[in-house]
Amino acid sequence: MDNTGTQIDVDKSYEAEATITVRGTKEDIKEAQGLILEIASSVPEETSVDMTIENRFHRSLIGAGGQGLKELIARCGGPTDSKLQAGLVRL
Repeated sequence: MDNTGTQIDVDKSYEAEATITVRGTKEDIKEAQGLILEIASSVPEETSVDMTIENRFHRSLIGAGGQGLKELIARCGGPTDSKLQAGLVRL
């Protein structure tokens, strides 16, 4: 983390939670931990919903060039940047 001089590794092997490893001096680790907890507390609780949508509706939902899906994600409060949208919806 640039602000603290620590190295932070995130292991996302579990979908529901992640293991965060922070390396550095004790003082820097404590500062990084505080910043991580501050970020975590400012993010609203994330939810996930699995839905089954019949194949015949996929084309209408996705739209030309994926535009329909991009607009749907943005309307639901998701990111508008297509790189950040990648992987949010799986068909």
